[in-house]
Amino acid sequence: MSKKVKKVKEKRKAQIERDWTRERDERCIPVVKEIFGIVASMEKVPINNDSMSKQDCYDIYFASQKKIIDILVANNVDIESEFAFIQQCLNEVLSITTTLVSKSLKENYSVVTDAIFDVKEGEPQLLTATRVGKMIEKKEEIRKAIAEIIEK
Repeated sequence: MSKKVKKVKEKRKAQIERDWTRERDERCIPVVKEIFGIVASMEKVPINNDSMSKQDCYDIYFASQKKIIDILVANNVDIESEFAFIQQCLNEVLSITTTLVSKSLKENYSVVTDAIFDVKEGEPQLLTATRVGKMIEKKEEIRKAIAEIIEK
């Protein structure tokens, strides 16, 4: 009778955990910065208006497109996942930045208008027709007073 030999299982080798997010960020964030550099270095902002012809706009965009594609190729960017992440980063940076600047400008504008209309903090800004009418009558005096304050 043969004895059954008990198989001894070898211990599994510890699996090395990879930080995929860190690896992606290390590869893609420099690409995002390079693309912003290309956009920032454009001599003209290619918007289609009376100051530029459509062809001028296309020429600028195509030149930028070539530079961006060269960067993507040089960095061997995965066009399915990494490029989508790069687009997301570009959009988020612009969106968050413009939102913050816009919010700050609106808040500052509100502070100035509250000061002009003598609105106390926490009170609603009530612009009555009578008050606005009086300010319109005295608009030159108001302009001069504000100019003097700003120039100090």
